[in-house]
Amino acid sequence: MRILALDASENTLKLLVKSIYEAIPEAAVFSFNRPLSLINFAKEKTCDIAFLDIQLWGMSVLEVARTLKDIYPKINIIFVTVHKKHAQEIFELYPCRYILKPVTKDAILCEINNLKCIKI
Repeated sequence: MRILALDASENTLKLLVKSIYEAIPEAAVFSFNRPLSLINFAKEKTCDIAFLDIQLWGMSVLEVARTLKDIYPKINIIFVTVHKKHAQEIFELYPCRYILKPVTKDAILCEINNLKCIKI
């Protein structure tokens, strides 16, 4: 399973990646703190799941999610945030799940196990 992780905060990104590995040790996790780096990577490599922080610098998470959906229409997108206020706009992109920070191993496992096309 190939997983993308995107968060503007380096410390929060490390926690997200750690939680993903704790939940799915066999996953290949590719972490980014810049949206364009993630998008360029995604154009070259296939991915199953993307964990995207809602608050980014330089590009909105909606643009990132739309671009990923254009590249991989069936990618599972899980938004990660401390804010609930963006929910309506986010759900118009049909994300698979939505996680509130701080991210934990249990939250990752819960969301992954509820994805329609991926089971661990």
